[in-house]
Amino acid sequence: MKRPAAKFECIKCGCAEYRMSARGVGEVVSKECPKCRGDMRVVESSALPPRLAKIEATVGKRFEIVDFVMIQDRMEFEVTTTDTRKSFVRLLRDLKPQRYMAALREREGELRLLVA
Repeated sequence: MKRPAAKFECIKCGCAEYRMSARGVGEVVSKECPKCRGDMRVVESSALPPRLAKIEATVGKRFEIVDFVMIQDRMEFEVTTTDTRKSFVRLLRDLKPQRYMAALREREGELRLLVA
């Protein structure tokens, strides 16, 4: 399933990240920069870069992706699944040849998957 993605860049410090978003180029979100809490502007509304798209597709095979944020080689997903343990074990097996590791945490009733 193709998910809408956009590249956001901080107006103040230049920090860049990809997010699941249908916002258009030029739109601004206030105080969302993970580094300086500055405003983030959509600078590109398109597909993810190939290496990030590969990880997103790998996660999407094992979990339903509700939301994601990707900064360089660190990716955080909000996910759901009917069998958390089984999905996670299979994901770890899928990620190993790609040289990525994952951690799964429940936070405020949501499953958060970290891939690095």
